[in-house]
Amino acid sequence: MSLPTEAVVALEAFQAVGSWEQRARLLMQWGERLPALPDEDKVDVNLVQGCESLVWLVGRLQDGHWQFAASSDARLIRGLVALLLARVNSLSAAELQAVDLPGGCVKGYAIGPGHGVARQVPRPQAYGPAFTTAVHEV
Repeated sequence: MSLPTEAVVALEAFQAVGSWEQRARLLMQWGERLPALPDEDKVDVNLVQGCESLVWLVGRLQDGHWQFAASSDARLIRGLVALLLARVNSLSAAELQAVDLPGGCVKGYAIGPGHGVARQVPRPQAYGPAFTTAVHEV
């Protein structure tokens, strides 16, 4: 599976910077790109479990493709979430199931299956029966 355009842009941007300070600044800039999450979506049911920061993640299936929206109270985490969404937004249920989010980091910032947000996105159970049904219908 090829990377979405926004994910390629992010990858190239991070490859172009050298120091951890530049990466941290770039990560925060990516976080600023996230559209504001409506207050009605900032509820306990949308809180990502396993994050030390407050992170809200909402997924909706629209025209056969998943659209995610998210927010966090922490600037660096908001940046990580923005990068994750650049990778998974607009994927079909089958494509989302095939996404490999290996453990790793953005030069020191952990993100992977063992961490809250990344653990939530590719898992059908995180979105309940509608997600599981959509996966099986594809």
